[in-house]
Amino acid sequence: MKDIDLSARLRSGPDEQAIARFISVMLHPFLIGPVVFLYFSLSGTDNLMFGWLVWFITFLATNVVIGVYVGLMKRQGVTSSVDVPERALRVRPFLVGSLGYVLAAIALYLIHAPVVVTALMSIYAVNTIIATVINNWWKISIHGMAIAGVIVPFLYLYGGPWWWLALLFPAMTYSRVKLKAHTPAQVISGLSLAFVLTWLQLELWM
Repeated sequence: MKDIDLSARLRSGPDEQAIARFISVMLHPFLIGPVVFLYFSLSGTDNLMFGWLVWFITFLATNVVIGVYVGLMKRQGVTSSVDVPERALRVRPFLVGSLGYVLAAIALYLIHAPVVVTALMSIYAVNTIIATVINNWWKISIHGMAIAGVIVPFLYLYGGPWWWLALLFPAMTYSRVKLKAHTPAQVISGLSLAFVLTWLQLELWM
């Protein structure tokens, strides 16, 4: 029986759930956010040490503060996952994250960080606050909002050559829906809302 099952699985190809999990992890805000901030932190200045300082501030806000808070929630059994899938439990980590983003944006502004980095951190704060309000009624996709929020700056600043990054949008939608973390509407709404909000805010900043 095991041999038959194995043969059937080999014929069926890769496990779709595994593919969806891989995409979701690789495009997780905790992973992709620091990479994008690192790019803009280092490319926006000729002073390498200053660039790393700027990135460190963004990393504290986007990963350490919210990561520690959510990690404590998971350790205490308050939530089942670091993604906090329970809609009712998302408000507090969202507010903690928003506060961290605001403080980081202020710090970046005071030390004269590259404008795009300060703008992106401010956008993180605004988008998260709006997501917090929406979360009171509907579980909008934070994965979707996060991926759109970090891709739009490349499209806004560099245009055509970077539009291939938009291919990540259907990949994100597929993964979150396949994992039953969100409905298609929740992911697409997160992507669309963050795309528009981020673009409009960049118009104000840049």
